[in-house]
Amino acid sequence: MAWDSTSIKNSFYNIIGVDTARADAGRAQQLEQVRSTMLAYLGEVDGFEGPALQHRVAYAKDVQTLWFLRADLMGVLANRDGESAARARMEQMAPLFQGLLPKGLVSRSSRLR
Repeated sequence: MAWDSTSIKNSFYNIIGVDTARADAGRAQQLEQVRSTMLAYLGEVDGFEGPALQHRVAYAKDVQTLWFLRADLMGVLANRDGESAARARMEQMAPLFQGLLPKGLVSRSSRLR
């Protein structure tokens, strides 16, 4: 039997009593919530960037991909609605990523010193 990271994770979770199917379903639901929020923010965007970004968001394979697409989303929203409105949308969306990302990808709430 070949071991991969998923089977090792599932084995560990089974030992400590975590229902991996329920945990994975919850993550998938959170992922779809992030995706639908991003698509709702895009709405009907004219020009080349909007439809291309809508396609990339709609078919992103994981939450990390959606995390990195935030910069493109910010740019499109800033062009359409202004930078302050786009920044407000990004701040509203940040909690949706809670618990889905590795620690190294999470935004800081304060400046670096």
